[in-house]
Amino acid sequence: MTADLIVEFNELAVTETGEPHLLNNPDALDSALARPMHYWNYGERDVVVLAVSLLVGIGQNHPFIQGNKRCAFAAADYFLYLNGYELVVPDTNDLADLICDTITSEIGEQRLVEVLWDYIEPA
Repeated sequence: MTADLIVEFNELAVTETGEPHLLNNPDALDSALARPMHYWNYGERDVVVLAVSLLVGIGQNHPFIQGNKRCAFAAADYFLYLNGYELVVPDTNDLADLICDTITSEIGEQRLVEVLWDYIEPA
């Protein structure tokens, strides 16, 4: 997964709503993209933990001027797809609230991991 791809995800997300698109902090995006690699290098093999680390990295680092949370979700969803999984969520509003709570550290990342495993299917 590349920074250019994440930039495209963000551009698509904000174009749908008419918001401006700008990568405001490229270093913050690179840092977010490195999170799953660091987890992997330290022995983490749970693909959902890795996807959530990417999601939280983008959401907290706020590399774009708009659409960071939407972009973070798209990146995590695509990360799961690349690793052979599909995220099937019947109620996206509840999941969106949980993602926001995780990004703002109101709940821990592990709680989001547990919930996402309930919605994961082989691709």
